[in-house]
Amino acid sequence: MIGLGILGLAAGALASTDAATVAGAVYGGGRPGSLADAAWRALEYADKNFQYDSLKPVFTGVYAPATMLRARRGVCSDYAVFTAAAIAGAGYPAYIVSMRTGGAGHATAAVAVNGSLYMLDQRLPPVAWEDYFAYIATGARPPILVYRVDPRKGFTVEIWRLDNTTLLRDPYPSDRLDPSVVGEARGLVAGATGMKPSPQLDTVMRHLGVYSSYRLYSPTLTIDGAPTRPRVPLSRLYSPVFRHGWARLLAEYAGRLAEKYYPEALGRGSFWLTAGDQGDALEIRLYAVPVQGFNIAARVEEGRLLLTARLPPGGGWSLSLLIYSPGSDRPCAGVTRPGYYYPNLPYVEADKWTVTGGTVRVEVGLDKLRGVSRGCRSPVLGVWLNSGSGGSWLVYAWPLPRG
Repeated sequence: MIGLGILGLAAGALASTDAATVAGAVYGGGRPGSLADAAWRALEYADKNFQYDSLKPVFTGVYAPATMLRARRGVCSDYAVFTAAAIAGAGYPAYIVSMRTGGAGHATAAVAVNGSLYMLDQRLPPVAWEDYFAYIATGARPPILVYRVDPRKGFTVEIWRLDNTTLLRDPYPSDRLDPSVVGEARGLVAGATGMKPSPQLDTVMRHLGVYSSYRLYSPTLTIDGAPTRPRVPLSRLYSPVFRHGWARLLAEYAGRLAEKYYPEALGRGSFWLTAGDQGDALEIRLYAVPVQGFNIAARVEEGRLLLTARLPPGGGWSLSLLIYSPGSDRPCAGVTRPGYYYPNLPYVEADKWTVTGGTVRVEVGLDKLRGVSRGCRSPVLGVWLNSGSGGSWLVYAWPLPRG
């Protein structure tokens, strides 16, 4: 049984300098601002720096936290003790949970916040007790041993015997990602990349499907010696207690997308970020352009499209209007200024196209737009910004209303 070994280590090694050593490695010179922050960062460190060692000999026992720090690999009990040591070393109470899941059993670190217990099991994110047993450790059997290590009481250890049906207050029964977390992530991306959020780019993402993406799945954990991954979207594991950690996670992957797909926009461009469930994944979507200071709006008035575009500062900018079928990168029609045309592409001339002080105003009848886009599937008007130096970027999309 894992429990007694962990209990001995918690009472011994965690009371030694191991906890301070591990906390120094995990948090560096920046002490966590809260227990939630300490827990997220400790689990994040373990997730990024350690590998599960399925070949670890049984006779080696549970690694001391400092040993785990050097080895960079271990089993579930080693992860649990290390994570608990980091949190305790930062001055917060930590928990170690030992349970039966099959033959060898399983262990994980945990923290208690606002009357609820959150499991810190090898990989991000922390998971509330109720969700952990509903989605992850579904085969756990009572009794479950819970050890509390409190650095404020001389690293004393307390123990409880619970089961997986123990009623703890479910802190977030909706089990979905709070949309405001995505907003916080946008702020982090803006601060890290120098780009500015532009909701207008969301129209391009939604209506034309133009974006880069990254899919995050629920973590694969090794429980009872076997890898397992819950078949639920990662968003089911969300908890508002760790909202700042979730925002940092989304921002981290969004930053990777920006660096890989939109390097020219870094430091001087605009972007938009969304996140939502796609099947059993949480999909992060990002679109960016290397231009700022534009503003575009479209509306219908008396059977006419009225489009207004404020061009970026600096001069030399112009506008192009092309019509697309969603999912296609080739235009099926276009709209031109009076007296202009598109070669080899169906087009209509706008009724009015004026440029005054950096603002473009376009008027065109909806019947004309519908007529020229008969060959398009669910036609969407795409607005391009063209710079004087030759660059062009798609910055706005407007679905043509059906007749």
